[in-house]
Order: sequence, then C-alpha cells, then structure tokens
Amino acid sequence: MKRMIIGLMVSLSLGFCPVSYAANPDDILGYWRTIDDKTGFTLTVVKIEKAKNGTYLGSVVELIPRAGYVPFEVCQRCPAPFTNRNVTQMPLLWNLKADPNNELNYTAGYVIDPHVGKIYALDVKLSESGRQLSLRGKVIGANFLSRTQSWLRDSNYKPK
Repeated sequence: MKRMIIGLMVSLSLGFCPVSYAANPDDILGYWRTIDDKTGFTLTVVKIEKAKNGTYLGSVVELIPRAGYVPFEVCQRCPAPFTNRNVTQMPLLWNLKADPNNELNYTAGYVIDPHVGKIYALDVKLSESGRQLSLRGKVIGANFLSRTQSWLRDSNYKPK
C-alpha cells in the first residue's frame, strides 16, 4: 500500500496524467482517414500540411475504393476553380486557422464535398488524444445547417 501511495505521489509530481494531451497547433499535421458518416467506411486519406500563409491545407492523397463503392475521381459538380479537377490534385480543405483561445480547435476554414460540389465553412476540433478530428461543415450563410464528420489519424500511412 505504501508503494502505491508513493508511486501515485511521484506520478502526480511529474505531471503524469493519462487523459490529458498537451497540444500545439501543428498537431493537426499529418495523414488522416476520412470516415463516411453514414457507412463508417474509409473514403480517402487526406494529408494536412501548413500553407505558406500559416493556415492549414488538406489534400486528398488516396481514394479508397471498396465493394459497391467507386470513389469520385473528378470533381464534376464543383464550382470554379475546382470544376473537372482530379480530386487527388486539389485542396479538400483550406484556410483553417488555429484558435488562439483553444489549442484543440481550428476555425475559419473551408471544405469542399466533391460528391455534391458544395463548399462549406469549416471548424475542426482535435481530440485530446490527438488521434481524431471532428469536422463541422456549415452551410455558408445558414450556419444552423451543418454536418459533422470524424477523421482518424493514420500514423502508419506511406505515400504511394
């Protein structure tokens, strides 16, 4: 019992806390698997990187086909400048900024849904573990109409 109490005191003094996550804005960088909110299957792998202007930019690096589903390779219904562009050669999300008031939140971005060709205002929240993103796309001009999607970090992804 004495060892357990000493171990707990040492852990607390070292700042050990298994649930907390010390985030920094660049924790959003890397590869993410987009998950279809209706089926639960992976649709694409997206790479999020820092743009030259300091915002965050995400691009599809791989489309994931499966039985009964063929991914959209070309953004046919998308507005200019995305019209008829290959989905893997265009930004999927852009202009995302770290929220200075909350280290796990990112705001003021945009995301395009290549399946329907619509652009949405975007807010993102990184989970405390750093392994999941919750993206909230809002219809521009009608923020009460929104949709949330989860992405999972893919630390093992190797670009082809």
